[in-house]
Amino acid sequence: MFISMTGSATKKVSSKWGDFTFVLSSFNHRFLEINTHIPNELRSGEVDIQKLIRSKISRGQVNFHIEWEPGGKEEGFHINTALLENYYKSLDEARKKLGLQEEVSFSLLMQLPDVIVHKKTFLSPNLWSFLNKNISITLNELNEVRKKEGAELHKDINQRVNIISKIIQEIKTVLPTIIKEYKGKLEQKLSPVTSNGLREKIAQEVMVQAGKIDITEEMIRVYSHLKMFIEEMKKKLSSGKRLDFISQEMLREINTMGSKICSADISSKIIYVKTELDKIREQLRNVE
Repeated sequence: MFISMTGSATKKVSSKWGDFTFVLSSFNHRFLEINTHIPNELRSGEVDIQKLIRSKISRGQVNFHIEWEPGGKEEGFHINTALLENYYKSLDEARKKLGLQEEVSFSLLMQLPDVIVHKKTFLSPNLWSFLNKNISITLNELNEVRKKEGAELHKDINQRVNIISKIIQEIKTVLPTIIKEYKGKLEQKLSPVTSNGLREKIAQEVMVQAGKIDITEEMIRVYSHLKMFIEEMKKKLSSGKRLDFISQEMLREINTMGSKICSADISSKIIYVKTELDKIREQLRNVE
């Protein structure tokens, strides 16, 4: 099973603490990177939130955002009037100094840091239980989106693997004929030689030259890599990094085959395989 690294999920919840919006989005990344944007009043729980995300997601760039509009029935905050007064005096002095006509507005003052102070009782264990529950739900929704996209990636890559397997089998079938024809052409060129000793040496050279275009060993390794790739794809949770490594090794063998073979027919098939492998590797960049 594949899990895509891209997806998003949003959950809005009203509670006695106010209205919350939980927003999660994830993107391609070599490792797990978590970016959190949460209200200052909830910063003490940031480490726990990141641990929760790590328990659900293993790779990708994850952006997590909480929007919170405090409210509800509980009066869990108070106004720091002393700080509010200092803010006003400082801003009013600056206004006069700059010759500005506009008065310092109350709405502006209320947005300044630490003017609204939340009581410790307000950030109670019940609130953290509420947050953990809803963050988990949002994470599960995100993973469902990622799994659906992963299923499409799995289907596409599986089709391409089948194409590669078919082409490699076609190459395996025609390879003996290609080698035989190559030997025949070499022997034909050397047929005028009459010396038995020289002909024996030439025959040995023909075998050596024919061996240089024999890609049997490379095909065996490609089959081995294909088998490992398919086995990894069948796992309950496939690793995108491991699959990419296997496909890279497969591509190395395919390139060697392309450099050795002298058949236009086989060369075209190898180019087709390389194209499919490139598409697979591109898709794998999005697999967790």
